[in-house]
Amino acid sequence: MPISRPLASIAKGLNELRLSYKAGEARVFYAVRVGDAIYVLHAAQKKKQELDKKTRELLTQRMKREGIL
Repeated sequence: MPISRPLASIAKGLNELRLSYKAGEARVFYAVRVGDAIYVLHAAQKKKQELDKKTRELLTQRMKREGIL
């Protein structure tokens, strides 16, 4: 699995960064608007392979709030 990948199945422009460290793995969800900024929308310790419904809704809500969606 690559360290960073697009999550177009959730929203266009959403990306996931996976980080590994001694205590486990973390996920950082972000969106890039060219010429504007990188928006870090959410970060959490990775506990399972699939994203839960609550996290998907949170990401969508934050992207709408920032005008990314």
